[in-house]
Amino acid sequence: MTQVQWKKFVNTICIRTDIAPVTPVQHADIDEFENAFDVKLPSGYRSYCLVFGAGEFGKTSKISVPGYKGRTFIFGLKKL
Repeated sequence: MTQVQWKKFVNTICIRTDIAPVTPVQHADIDEFENAFDVKLPSGYRSYCLVFGAGEFGKTSKISVPGYKGRTFIFGLKKL
């Protein structure tokens, strides 16, 4: 999905922000990750990161993103 499509999708779902805020990342965060690991992330995933950022989906899946600066290491993609 594109960034525009993700933004439209946001309006069709319920996002719980009482647990944690939505944490979108910046283009620079994704670019830095791609350069550091010499990879190119899929465009749909890049767009997702820019709109939503890290978090959980339906208490079943944890979604990690490059550049996450939140409280838990589970959601950050970085070199260990």
